[in-house]
Amino acid sequence: MPKTIKVKFTGGVLVPLETLDLNEGDEVLVTLDAKPVVPFEELSERSKAAAAEWAGSVDAAKLLRDIYTSRHRGFDCDCIYCAPEQ
Repeated sequence: MPKTIKVKFTGGVLVPLETLDLNEGDEVLVTLDAKPVVPFEELSERSKAAAAEWAGSVDAAKLLRDIYTSRHRGFDCDCIYCAPEQ
């Protein structure tokens, strides 16, 4: 079953940051996403200020619903995003 985990590249080795349910000698397929994960604390003050300005101003559920509705327009879709609001 596919699973996404965070790892840290240390000393030329990818080290998992959580426990893996693997046996010694198991082989796995690894997909790398080259975008580094930057903790909020390490963002610049300018980035933090910009994030704070947006806080609470976006209705995430409505944004997702609008995105999916525009993608599905013209299709008979009953996904949770295209369904009428209740």
